[in-house]
Amino acid sequence: MAQRLREVRLRHLYIRRVLRRAITGAVRRWARGVLVDVGCGTKRYADVLGEVAERHIGLDHPASYHRNDSVDVFGLADALPFAAESVDTVFCTEVLEHLE
Repeated sequence: MAQRLREVRLRHLYIRRVLRRAITGAVRRWARGVLVDVGCGTKRYADVLGEVAERHIGLDHPASYHRNDSVDVFGLADALPFAAESVDTVFCTEVLEHLE
């Protein structure tokens, strides 16, 4: 059992590393300006997003189970509370599976 748990943890770390590398490449290529991080949670990618965004706004659901001290704006992913054309980039990872 302990060996199996160790394997699962290592796989999880590997997946996180690969995902981070892919996200970093995409963010550096595409993100710019005012960026909204939809489903920001604890702002796991703040360091990478901060490299390219002039402003990083973290948005999360008011009932999120994550700590909310990193959230700048509470709102819904399918009804973003921003004026049209006020945001340059929308960043969203690991959120769509939680939406209707």
